[in-house]
Amino acid sequence: MAMVSTLNVRIATLEDVAGIVDVHRSGIERWLKREGGRVEEAHYEELSVSERYLHGGPWMSIESCAVHLNNLLLEGQIAVVAEVDGRIVGEAELLISEEPVHGEITKIAHLDVIEVHREFRERGVGRAIVEFLEELALERGCRLFTATPDPSAVGFYKKIGVSEVVYRASIVEFDTSKFPEPPKDPETFEFSWDDVKALEMVAGRFQSSYHYWFVSFRDRIAGVDDVIPFESGMLGESYYVLRGLPSGDGGTLFLWGRREDLPLILGRAREIGFKKVRTVVDETVLGELKPRVLGENIILGRHLQ
Repeated sequence: MAMVSTLNVRIATLEDVAGIVDVHRSGIERWLKREGGRVEEAHYEELSVSERYLHGGPWMSIESCAVHLNNLLLEGQIAVVAEVDGRIVGEAELLISEEPVHGEITKIAHLDVIEVHREFRERGVGRAIVEFLEELALERGCRLFTATPDPSAVGFYKKIGVSEVVYRASIVEFDTSKFPEPPKDPETFEFSWDDVKALEMVAGRFQSSYHYWFVSFRDRIAGVDDVIPFESGMLGESYYVLRGLPSGDGGTLFLWGRREDLPLILGRAREIGFKKVRTVVDETVLGELKPRVLGENIILGRHLQ
């Protein structure tokens, strides 16, 4: 199919929320409602903001998307939209941070979100968005452009030159009953990005390290995120976030600091009621603690300068 000839990519504003939601909603084939222990098909209009959120995050409704986009812009991060004849047909978000890459603090631009309306896929929209974002990343002085592709999209990224494997790890699930409760209570508090930005992200690195600090402390949506079990703080010499899954089936773990503290945090997860914990770990942790492996995660990159 031919490339869209009237395509324009620009920085997004809050005025674009409805169009952004339309793009993300286009990929949902069935809307489901959970009621009385049953899951039934429903019309979009019948769903609450929380129920829409479960289908793919804050981009599923105008209310939550407006909060998310505002949070992003307040942090000085970047959202862009692609337009055809004034219609928004694509959206992407770029998170810029300085964090360890192969042991060296590097300024990176991480492609955190990219979505193209289903009617406009395979028409050059995704490539145009990435090229626009790479230019912005260069202007901001970034040395590396990274992305975490779905397996089906790896070929696309390699085709446009985002092909170096920056990070490879396993998506895993821990049974917390195997870990004893820690000998002392953690310090629980909200930590800053400055506290963790120079530390290795030992567990949970599916996107960039900054992404998980941002979604944990700057992008929480009242009425959705505040009803999900959540704890953050420090145990041993490491900073952690434990967050319940929206489905109620266990939790997720993000950990900055030392590998040696991972069993402590998993014991803490058990103590607060998480029977299962999902996260991302590299092969060293995989060999030591032997969790159940659910899949593989890779972060691809391209050097910009």
